[in-house]
Amino acid sequence: MQPNLTRQQIKQRAKTQLRQPGVWGQMMIANILPWLITVIFTLVTVLGIVAVMTKFGVSRMALQPEQFATYYQQHSDTSMPLLKPLVLLWFTQGVAFTALDIFRGANRVRPGQAVMRLFNGQYFFGILFVWVFTVVLYLIGMMAFVIPAIPIVFGTSMSFYIYYDGKTHAENGRFSAMQAVGHSWQMMRGNKLDYFVLKLSLLGWSILKAITWHLFDFMINPYLQLVDAGFYENVQTQYAQKQAELN
Repeated sequence: MQPNLTRQQIKQRAKTQLRQPGVWGQMMIANILPWLITVIFTLVTVLGIVAVMTKFGVSRMALQPEQFATYYQQHSDTSMPLLKPLVLLWFTQGVAFTALDIFRGANRVRPGQAVMRLFNGQYFFGILFVWVFTVVLYLIGMMAFVIPAIPIVFGTSMSFYIYYDGKTHAENGRFSAMQAVGHSWQMMRGNKLDYFVLKLSLLGWSILKAITWHLFDFMINPYLQLVDAGFYENVQTQYAQKQAELN
């Protein structure tokens, strides 16, 4: 792949790859299981909100909104925001790595293999540790107020892809989650703003997913996954070239 692709070129290449015979359909099938999990969590969350509203009294909500806010905080299930990404972790990352393979030129997707590819000794615990490290760093950033958390999120955003490549190509498969997070931070120096702008350009898709209650995520996500993978591939290529020049 040629280095230094623009954001528009990354998105165009993602569309081109998806237009290969059968690729988009296969990626949609691969996304069905994560989509179903997302829908279930969404339904559980909505039902929980309705249950709290019912117990408090719908008629009281208009008269006592501040009391309802306090009541909701005390009686709502706060485990969902943490449990959902953890349950989805291996499924979504497996499909994300398949999207990276497609962006790199693969023209065939095995949906079942894509969604289950991380449930093995090579990747399972490493992916979990990458997630734990990034969450801990994010929480540290949040405790230092919101602004420091934003660079941390974007600085560690390539950690999973780096772990996948590192674990796949390293000698004897020795590549740690901590190495992946550290390499992501180094790789994203000077690229955080570019990634932020790319994400901003895709905001319309995220809004569409939200207002449709995630009912069409399995159709939308293949494109977003290939764009994300394309950004990583582009930045990774540039970073490797810089490292080679320094050596």
